[in-house]
Amino acid sequence: MDACLHVVFAEVHRSGDPQRVFLPYRIDRVRFYRQPTESVWAHVLVTHRDEQLLILDTVIFDDVGEIVAELRGLTCKRLSGAGSQSSDGIYEGCYEYRWMLATREANLHGRIFDYKTVVLIADASGVASELATRLAVDGIQPLIILSGDTRGLDELLADVPMFQ
Repeated sequence: MDACLHVVFAEVHRSGDPQRVFLPYRIDRVRFYRQPTESVWAHVLVTHRDEQLLILDTVIFDDVGEIVAELRGLTCKRLSGAGSQSSDGIYEGCYEYRWMLATREANLHGRIFDYKTVVLIADASGVASELATRLAVDGIQPLIILSGDTRGLDELLADVPMFQ
């Protein structure tokens, strides 16, 4: 689904400053209709576009043209400080970004220790295995589901507790 939404940024590059960064802010409605096939198609309609906001609707179809999912009213706000125009530093309705290393201290990140199980849906690249190893060190039980697994999610998640 994430890749389907990235199509909208072609619109940003085509009709505006490609240096601007828009981040998802709100979704009015999400509906899932069926399990996706291996390949899906996305139809993205920009319903509003200005200097600060980008609002779109997305419908995702499977290989035979059946609707898989739809997102209505995905609102993206422009990230302050990201862009080549002087006005990019003025907008205060969105967070600014600044990447910095975070220390790995339990007292700072204690909220993640509330979770005892995590489900990772991944391909066979090995990234999920590395993440699973790191999570296990923190006492979090990882369950890796490979994206090509032919069993249904209901079967794969049957033994995963929803609340602990």
